[in-house]
Amino acid sequence: MKRIFYSLLIAAVILPGATAHLQARDRKPKTSKTVQAAEPVRNVILMIGDGMGQNPVKLARVHAKLNMDAMPVKGELQTNNVFDKTTDSAAAATALACGVKTYNGALGLDKDKKPVESSAALAKKAGYKVGLLTTVTFNHATPAGFYAHVEKRSEYAKIASQAYASNYDLIMGYGVSGLKEAVAAEDAEKAGLQVFNKNQDAFFALNAILKPTLVFKHFGYEMNRPKTDDTSRTLNEYATEAVELLAVEKPTVITRNPGYGTPVRDAVRPLNEYTAKAIELLYKDNPKGFFLMVEGGKIDLGGHSNDTYAMMTELLEFDQAVARALEFYKKHPEDTLIVVTADHNTGGLTLPEKLSADLPAEIAENNTNFNGRKFSFKKDETIQSIEEKLAKLGIRNLTAAEKESFVKILKSNSKNKIDALNRNALRIADARIGITWTTKGHTPHNVYIFAIGKGAEQFSGVQPNSNVGRIMKSFYEKK
Repeated sequence: MKRIFYSLLIAAVILPGATAHLQARDRKPKTSKTVQAAEPVRNVILMIGDGMGQNPVKLARVHAKLNMDAMPVKGELQTNNVFDKTTDSAAAATALACGVKTYNGALGLDKDKKPVESSAALAKKAGYKVGLLTTVTFNHATPAGFYAHVEKRSEYAKIASQAYASNYDLIMGYGVSGLKEAVAAEDAEKAGLQVFNKNQDAFFALNAILKPTLVFKHFGYEMNRPKTDDTSRTLNEYATEAVELLAVEKPTVITRNPGYGTPVRDAVRPLNEYTAKAIELLYKDNPKGFFLMVEGGKIDLGGHSNDTYAMMTELLEFDQAVARALEFYKKHPEDTLIVVTADHNTGGLTLPEKLSADLPAEIAENNTNFNGRKFSFKKDETIQSIEEKLAKLGIRNLTAAEKESFVKILKSNSKNKIDALNRNALRIADARIGITWTTKGHTPHNVYIFAIGKGAEQFSGVQPNSNVGRIMKSFYEKK
């Protein structure tokens, strides 16, 4: 049954006729990069998959025909920081937003700690509407790279205050870091912002943005997932369900249940719905144009936890947000640019040499077996009881290294011992189907970049990630 959904997904996920329509439109002759950069681009949508390395994208292509692949211009970005070391999200955000490489931890500062303006800030000064949307907190590294100037990304209170002072038309995030939500809401309102942090429906009922607006609370921007008692459905079903949302009049709301991180009790709408609403509000009654940054921030969390299933669900939902952006592009192709990329690769996902069509079902089955809901180890396990339980789930003949990994957890004083045992079992189960991870941190590998629309050809080839910020700033700098 799970394999049936794979064939259905191929037909459903990609926007109808998107590839042929979009590629045909972009076969027009291009002017030079210098001329193109000098021409105004009315609407710019920059979409960043946090931690979305090349291998996660390759694996996602087995799950679905990706909307980002419909974009005709493709290239790669070099992600290392100013010292040619593996970047963190702050240094990468500064490069993508401000056009300069810097040291890890810095936001909106160059290597000498001097403030550098972002493309978003320049767009606002030039009279464009500006929006930032993220699936993590609004004062987290990636969105903060577009408005903050701090030496350390952990300066959350200072970053939040700079968000309020940015005068951006719309900032949306999944909660707030380092501050109580009530305090953040009060501070933002005192700064003159319209705040939505209790009822997402009130935000979706907005017809226009009349003053700077902040939307944040743990009602998330996630892909559709089942309720907590339903762990049987496949990734393919989730992706298909996300596509079906494109056609419904009133978006479906469901309970978020990611299988990792802190559970969220509120009903949520997926990232693609927030993206569509942001575009609607920024475009309406706006002759000048807009700049919108959309981040799929929780792809990164799946990578850090080496959770293949979590990373894929987040990446597939991020791609549905790309679909909503492409819908807008189809209506306004002459004055819109969409760029999709990543800030860095997280986890060092390693794939089997041959990517089988069975992988989506196998990944989903492993998640169902070892996500801690259908099955879970107990605190008093022994290596013998672990081997017996794993054998019943098809994981037999543990290697010496695999046994030792369990023994290490059993001997630890971790308060999360059960979770660690479950995750270790999931890691081993994934390894048995050829999926492994090299780290729980970031890696220095290049990431993909996709582009379509006015000036898209500037993003082809292999180039430093700081070129993205440099090129986009050129749209708004005084000539």
